[in-house]
Amino acid sequence: TTDSPTQNFATLSPTRVRGTIILSEGNLKIESGATSYACSATTLKFSETASQGLYFEAKSVGSLNDSVSVLLMRDTVNVSGLGNNQQFADCFGLQSRGGGCGNTYWTAEDGANGYDTGVSHSSNDYIQVAFKEGKVWFGINNTWIGSGNPATGANPTYNNIAGQDFRFLITVYQNNALELNFGQKSFNYTPPTGFVAVQQDNLPETARGV
Repeated sequence: TTDSPTQNFATLSPTRVRGTIILSEGNLKIESGATSYACSATTLKFSETASQGLYFEAKSVGSLNDSVSVLLMRDTVNVSGLGNNQQFADCFGLQSRGGGCGNTYWTAEDGANGYDTGVSHSSNDYIQVAFKEGKVWFGINNTWIGSGNPATGANPTYNNIAGQDFRFLITVYQNNALELNFGQKSFNYTPPTGFVAVQQDNLPETARGV
């Protein structure tokens, strides 16, 4: 890893959490308990107006019994106060449904389910996230959902996200696990042109690790 005091990459926060959660591997692996949702937000926040594109990957590991989610969360959300399934409030994101739930991806926004993408997933797949200027794209194994193209700005999963600062929120359920890479090590896939790691040097000076 290239993370150091002078190259501060995002990790998952041990204080911005909800549920029975296990963080390991330098707070880059997240696991849940057996019966409930658990989630953790990133340590770094960023503005929707930032012109620098941000990119990271989440690898699903272990058996996928139920849902995992990669979400864009408004910074004002009280993570520890979220109730069951409330992690979608004030969030924009991608939820994968595993096991008996259908093995498909769909988006969620402000507590309401969006469209079913029809994209299958399995263990060891990579979820990709690209965010720039109020737009976010989600991909799976280097195929961007909805014919998205972060490099050209085409077909974002969500468009015109605005209002305040954001963090990424990662959610797991029923012993699922995700391994996050915000750029501390080489990405599995090449980031789209114009997108960089989620690192403090790539964020405005107002970004803070909490």
